[in-house]
Amino acid sequence: MVQRILVPLDGTRSSASVVPYAAEMASRMPFKVNLLLVQPERGARLPHPEHHQQDSRDRASGKTLQRSSSDHDLTRANERYLARHAQEFHQLGVETEEHLRRGGSS
Repeated sequence: MVQRILVPLDGTRSSASVVPYAAEMASRMPFKVNLLLVQPERGARLPHPEHHQQDSRDRASGKTLQRSSSDHDLTRANERYLARHAQEFHQLGVETEEHLRRGGSS
């Protein structure tokens, strides 16, 4: 029996668009939701999770890209991004865990 749902996010609007659907589904079942954002290694060009700041766009993916001024700033921005999405689930009474992991830059 399914007990958890994994919602992978990458900072793009298209990945965030699944959040309302996952929240609705999880609110109808006793699911716990794991939100996952993988942050590329320091120095990599990253999809910026705060879409109000658009420095450039990656032609292949359409992602908004920004060079982080510091690894700490990027981590804090990503944590805020995950927290905003977690709030959508919490408003429906759905328990979440937010996971920010460091991965490759590809």
